[in-house]
Amino acid sequence: MQPIINLSDLEERIPKNDVARIVKFIVDSVPETKFDDCEERFGISDHHSKIMLKIILYAYTQSKYSGKEIDFALRDSTRMMWLAQMHVPTFDFINLFRSIDEINNLVQTLYINLRSNLIKQQLIDPKSEYMDIVNEDAKIDKQSFIWNEKFEENNTYNQEAKEVYQEILRTKILPSITHETEM
Repeated sequence: MQPIINLSDLEERIPKNDVARIVKFIVDSVPETKFDDCEERFGISDHHSKIMLKIILYAYTQSKYSGKEIDFALRDSTRMMWLAQMHVPTFDFINLFRSIDEINNLVQTLYINLRSNLIKQQLIDPKSEYMDIVNEDAKIDKQSFIWNEKFEENNTYNQEAKEVYQEILRTKILPSITHETEM
């Protein structure tokens, strides 16, 4: 008999300053209207767009870029299970979802916001691709992570985060989607 996993049990296992909690907070702050075009064009799926966005954004913070790596993490990682609310989309669906231009643009905006705010608050190493908060006692200004479509292009942190994201997209994300689609 398999034990029943409760979402609140999973949540209790995640430290209060964990990047997964910040990802959830930032994605939950995105207005539902940002997903209207996506749902209109592709229909309503079993996996809500916000859940998919949380999965993808968190995976990128953990340097997981392949749909198969993300798929595996959904079955293996407490944080991913919690963010996904126990949904387990296939790697094909993950790749399809993140190949939508509107979603890719949204992920880029959220990634830049997340990374630049974590660096500004000195919570992550600016030279590392991997985003993990080392200091569990750090005071995090969550309000700085609230959805803002017009992030400051001239902000040095944002510009650097954008360059990091563009490099990851070009060298890791797009090649993995192409490779997994050709299989």
